[in-house]
Amino acid sequence: MKKALGLAILATFLATPVLAGETFVRNEDSWSKSHTSTHLNLDSNTYSVRAEKYFSVADKTYIDGDVSTKYCSYWCGGSTTVSYDDYTQHNAASGLVGTYFETNHTNVYGTIKTDTYSGSKAHETTAGIR
Repeated sequence: MKKALGLAILATFLATPVLAGETFVRNEDSWSKSHTSTHLNLDSNTYSVRAEKYFSVADKTYIDGDVSTKYCSYWCGGSTTVSYDDYTQHNAASGLVGTYFETNHTNVYGTIKTDTYSGSKAHETTAGIR
């Protein structure tokens, strides 16, 4: 009888769950999707004006022939004689005067379209005893 009582007590302890804590399992899923559309309309006008005035001059002098100088010595009274045999002096000049005027118009026109898609998917599993 003592053996039967001992086996009954032992069987009671083995069949009873442990009450020390609670077990748990957590499963979590998450999904995310996003879509962004951008439509940028451009209409840009640029106006520019350029005005310029200019003035240019060229001048040239050149000589053909020979200029000779003769000095008379003490016997002639110390006078100087200049001879212009075949001597020619040329002067030339030119000038340029002007104005430049320019007007520009630049137009940039159009549309920039952008579509962006993104998505994410996550799963988390946790298990333990509390």
